[in-house]
Order: sequence, then C-alpha cells, then structure tokens
Amino acid sequence: MSKTWPNRFIKIRALKSRVTERKKAVSYARELLTEIQETRKTNYPYIEVIEVSYYSTRLLGHFDFANLSAFQKLTNWVDKAVNGFMQKSIDTEHRYYLTRTSPVYQNHPAGQQFGPSAKPFRDAFEDRTKLSYIVIPTNACLEDDIFQRLMPIEVHFFGMSDIPILADGFNRPGGMFWMHDVRHESVKYYKKFLYAKRHHLTEEQQYVMDQMSEKWFVELEQARNSVTDPELFAAIRLYNFNFHHDQGNPFIPSEFLVKRGKLVITSLFFQELLAGQEFGFKDFRLLSPAEKWLEAFWLTKTVEENRTLAQFGDRP
Repeated sequence: MSKTWPNRFIKIRALKSRVTERKKAVSYARELLTEIQETRKTNYPYIEVIEVSYYSTRLLGHFDFANLSAFQKLTNWVDKAVNGFMQKSIDTEHRYYLTRTSPVYQNHPAGQQFGPSAKPFRDAFEDRTKLSYIVIPTNACLEDDIFQRLMPIEVHFFGMSDIPILADGFNRPGGMFWMHDVRHESVKYYKKFLYAKRHHLTEEQQYVMDQMSEKWFVELEQARNSVTDPELFAAIRLYNFNFHHDQGNPFIPSEFLVKRGKLVITSLFFQELLAGQEFGFKDFRLLSPAEKWLEAFWLTKTVEENRTLAQFGDRP
C-alpha cells in the first residue's frame, strides 16, 4: 500500500465533510431567505427583523474564516475572545436560528472594556416592556462622523456583510463583524448610563446633556478643521474616534480629561498599521500632540459641563 494513501483518504474525508457542510448551509439559507421575504411585509415584528439579520450575516461569513491569511487568523483568535464570538458548525448555527439565540449575546466577552457592559446591554434589548434603544442592522459603509454624532443618542448600528471587513486592524467576516459592533455599542450604552448614575441625572437632565454633547461635537469638528498640518489633523481624528467610538466614552469634557485612553489608542494604532489600514499618518509619536490638542479643546468646555450639572443640583 502506498504511503500516501492514508493522506489521500484523510483529504477525501475532509472534502466530503466540507461538501456536506455546504449542502446544509444552502438548505439553511433557503429557510432564512423565506423569512427575509416575510420581513418585507407591513407590521413585521421589529425584534425579528434584527434577529434574522443576525443569523443571515453569521451564515454569510461562515466559510470566510478559512480564507483568511495566517496573520488574520491569529489576530482573529484574540478578537474572538475579546468580543465573545464563537464560530459554530452549520448544524449549531441552524439551531441558534430555530431557538432564536439573542443577536446581542453569544459568549461573555473578555477584557475590561466590554465585559461589564455585556449584560446590561443584553438585558435592555431583551426587555419587552421598554424600548431602551433602537438597533439598525445595515450593510452600508458608514463614515466615522456618523458614529460620533450618534454618541449621545440611543441608536445603534450593527454591521452586516457578505465579505470580511477590515476595521480596527482586524479583518472580520460576517457575524464576527456584527458582534464587534455589538461590543462597541454596548460599552457606549453602558458608559452613558454610568455617567448619568454618577451625577444622578433624570431622563430630562440626560436629554439636556445629550444636547450639550451634540453641540460639543460640532464645535470640535469646527476647531479641528482649522488644523493645517494634514498628519496632525489625521492623528486628532484617529485619537478622537478611537476614544469615543472604540472605547465608548461619552462626548463630554470630564470623560476625556479623566480617562485619556492613550494606551488603548496606541495599541489600536499599531494593530491597524500592521493590518495595512490607512489613516493619514504613520508616526505614532503624533498621538501625543493629538492628545494635547484634544485636552486643550476639552478644557475650554469644562465650565459648560460644570455649570450644566450645577443647574441640576449636582457637583462634578
């Protein structure tokens, strides 16, 4: 018997397994397509639209993991743990669909950023007595200013994709990209809640702070547009986006001045650089002047924050 025969047998078995998996995926896709067509009808339940979007994007990305480069597979192994994402067999994916496993929760995420926010965000989503926030599944390519404008607003975009998407230095297939968005949005939701709790804000007072956040965003954009150095401009943009969107910190002066978040932002910079992402500069040392520029901006706004809180009877 040829010494290569066992290897050929193993390869044939692996090929048969892949063919079987794909046949199951096609059958599952037909079920999903039938429900997707139903969602176009009037008065289709909002929650079920979100659920079927989640199962669809998981299925669309299921076979893309095998096609990632060795570097991407290595970084995705870390990313899966951080985001609490688990890739499963088609049989298990189908079971998730049949049992309606929550689209905002799969496994508890690791890390200081996402861990504490997972349960409150999931509980709010699954509470059928109150609409705490709105989820919009989308396959649109959204610019970072949209996410910045939505920081104080309880509207959360969850990304759907039929191809892997490179973001934050990680190339994420569908399903994994969705869960990545869930984690960003959950920490945004939770840190806003913590700020309100710390300052004893009522819903009406929180609304006032939300309006202030929108005002500060516009003013920051205007100030940043006056920066003439293109690389510093890009560094400020990256620092600002990573601090608020990636780390979920509210668009409020004290949040930046207390936390800064430079270690996380520097780590993200190198991860994005290694992944080949372009963001307008390549010298990480520019993050320091970007931080100082943002510090100077937010220092001019602390009086407004303190005055607003004092009107509520609270002291910063």
